[in-house]
Amino acid sequence: MWRRGQKLMALALQSRISAIFSLDIHPAARLGKGILIDHGTGVVIGETCVIGDSVSILQGVTLGGTGKASGDRHPKIESHVLIGAHSTVLGNIKVERGSMISAGSLVLKPVAPHTIVAGSPATVVGKVRDTKPSLAMDHHITPRAPTFCDDLEQAVRRQVDEERERWKGHDAQKIRSHVVSADEKRRRRRG
Repeated sequence: MWRRGQKLMALALQSRISAIFSLDIHPAARLGKGILIDHGTGVVIGETCVIGDSVSILQGVTLGGTGKASGDRHPKIESHVLIGAHSTVLGNIKVERGSMISAGSLVLKPVAPHTIVAGSPATVVGKVRDTKPSLAMDHHITPRAPTFCDDLEQAVRRQVDEERERWKGHDAQKIRSHVVSADEKRRRRRG
């Protein structure tokens, strides 16, 4: 209706649908094929929003503008994206193919393909296991790449292994006395 110039009728229909189903999809929003709006209560999709094929949107999701822009101001959601319940995606940003937004997230920056974002503001927390998370509806998170803490843990393990190798073959009493004397030296320095 909107694209055929029947804007008043489209807005009237949208208003009625909003009142009955408690969801608000602007008539000018461009929606792909096979979209699932699961428990549509509270879903808001803005005027310049574009949603690709086979996207799953759960209850309470907002795909809106930031209020600072005019013109093209709403998110672009590519195909096979899963948007978790009560998530908010704001601004003219792209959520790329096969990505997943965890429940309750606030997305203000673009989302790379096949990544999982979570939090407020959202950050990358992992990689998507399936190429089409919107169809799999798998909300589990695959851990992201090793972090600083992982690197630190590995460094400590290496150091412990080196010490074990260094003291290999020594009797337990000699090792204990070395550890005790090292602890004693530390206490004296603090002391």
